[in-house]
Amino acid sequence: MMRVIVGWVVLAMAATSGEAAVVCKKKSGALVVRDECRKKESSVVLSDFGAVGPQGPAGADGPIGPSNGYATSMSDVDLLENGTQVTLMSIEVPDGSYVATAHIQGITITDPDGPPGNNYRYDCTLLTDAAILDSWQARVGTTSGVESYLTFTGGFTGSGPIQLVCSAGNGHPLHINGGSMTAVKVGSLN
Repeated sequence: MMRVIVGWVVLAMAATSGEAAVVCKKKSGALVVRDECRKKESSVVLSDFGAVGPQGPAGADGPIGPSNGYATSMSDVDLLENGTQVTLMSIEVPDGSYVATAHIQGITITDPDGPPGNNYRYDCTLLTDAAILDSWQARVGTTSGVESYLTFTGGFTGSGPIQLVCSAGNGHPLHINGGSMTAVKVGSLN
């Protein structure tokens, strides 16, 4: 019993000492702490006994990862039948690579000129100062009071504003109930 207690004391001393010592096991089974084990001794791995050394110094902070997110939202905007473009949402981003997504919920409203002879149409473009990320015309029928849910997405590398710009096409007014836009910085675009 005494040998086990002495062994654990030796292990505890070795685990807490700040010096580069090793625990050695003699042929008799006794444990000793030395700078290095002698010829007929074997080294003992302290972790096999559950001993944990003191915590080392904290390392330097690593670089910030590439992922940053930006978001905005809007509500209640009319798109006039004269086709005037309206910037619904805009996000200013620093230099980097981004994936941008914009969602809008709109509704066709009664045309003051009477029932339309052609489709209500959302003419929308997701863009930056340097590039068009996504652009399309969504034709949503000839009936007023119809809700539409539209999504625009694209990627670019650069900086500056990312904008969703829309107008009412075909000369029929629309109402945008609400929308949201996000831009997520990524490591690179492939």
